[in-house]
Amino acid sequence: MQRDLYIDTIRGICVVSIIFIHTVFYSVASFTPDWIRNISLLMDVPLFFFLSGCTMAIYPKFDPLKQIFKLAILFFAAIVICRIIFLEINLKSLLAPLVLGGANVSQLQIIQYSYWFIPIYAVGILWAKIMTNYLRGWIINICLILVPVFYCYLYFSHKIFLSPKVLEGVSVQMFLFPLWLILLGYKTYKCDIKLVWFGLSFISFAILLLIMLTHVDFYLQNYKFPISLPYIIASMISLGLVMGFKRTVKNNIFAEIGQKAIYFYLSQGISSSVLCRAVFEISLPWALKLLFFFFLNCSMALLLGKLIFELEPKITSFVIKKSE
Repeated sequence: MQRDLYIDTIRGICVVSIIFIHTVFYSVASFTPDWIRNISLLMDVPLFFFLSGCTMAIYPKFDPLKQIFKLAILFFAAIVICRIIFLEINLKSLLAPLVLGGANVSQLQIIQYSYWFIPIYAVGILWAKIMTNYLRGWIINICLILVPVFYCYLYFSHKIFLSPKVLEGVSVQMFLFPLWLILLGYKTYKCDIKLVWFGLSFISFAILLLIMLTHVDFYLQNYKFPISLPYIIASMISLGLVMGFKRTVKNNIFAEIGQKAIYFYLSQGISSSVLCRAVFEISLPWALKLLFFFFLNCSMALLLGKLIFELEPKITSFVIKKSE
């Protein structure tokens, strides 16, 4: 079946946005102002979840188990290779990615910082597939209404609500919003009423601006872990714009990146980690330093992601043969 190039293009832009986020928060974290970090989070991981739901709507035969297996093998292979390179062998840490338990290499810490997305994504798409296959549409619609109510309750009652756990390290609060986004993408991708989507962006921006003005030293990252209402509202801005500008597109560099998104997601964790060590060696004004390291991070991540993409089929085939 022919791919939806618009979804691929937006997914590719998201990959570049993640590279920018990790450049801002890690590579040049000591030099950039908070307002840059706040802006960077307006197009973040939530859009990946929404696009996954859109993909499920377009490709009914989407297999989440195959996708989860691919992610587990990819990160497992990456951790094994990195730990061999650094002569840091630890069986528990090596096997952790196979059970979605983390991807830790002490010399490349941003791989671990990026990994939080993987178990939440895996659980989210699995539950979403089950719900869309076996539940009636009106039940899913009720879920789409109740989840925002749940986060509003948490925010206005000043509750953090970190437990119970859906999976080790994944709280209900961290699970429900991604699942809601996947279901939202599944239910609404074919809705082409642009006024609705632009209205969502405008209202979300207005509410977020109001929250920022009423909170001293507002910092959006504080509402990301655990997920809280301001981060959800901020995510709705980019989501509405993406759907509002939806159109037919031709093949392009962002679409090519989006088709291999997970490889570049892994590679940016490596490139961002490496650049963290080099940032203090270059003396530039913060804006020039940010542009320089963002360009460098993009270049390294895209080249390395391309290499991982070429190697992955061989690694997967090798692991499968050894497990038989």
